[in-house]
Amino acid sequence: MWLHSTPVLLGTVTLDAAGDTVVTIPADAVFGDHKIVVQALDGSLIGWDTIKIDTASQVGPDGEWLATVILAGTGKRRRADANRLSSELSSWRG
Repeated sequence: MWLHSTPVLLGTVTLDAAGDTVVTIPADAVFGDHKIVVQALDGSLIGWDTIKIDTASQVGPDGEWLATVILAGTGKRRRADANRLSSELSSWRG
């Protein structure tokens, strides 16, 4: 799984039965529009979706920056630790 605009490998993940997974968004990720890209182990595209990482709005109790993450196409807005994003990428575009 990758975070694009400048490609950053988020890691190799396994999706659960519902197609969900948890990925780590680097603390130094640039705020703004990005794509989450999922590829098979052979490099073929499985799908992608857009996300927006907004400006940091608060700091958690352990000093981690929190960011608002908007999953485009889902209509869901959620507050997530910038280092940990539980994503439901339900509207894949391949």
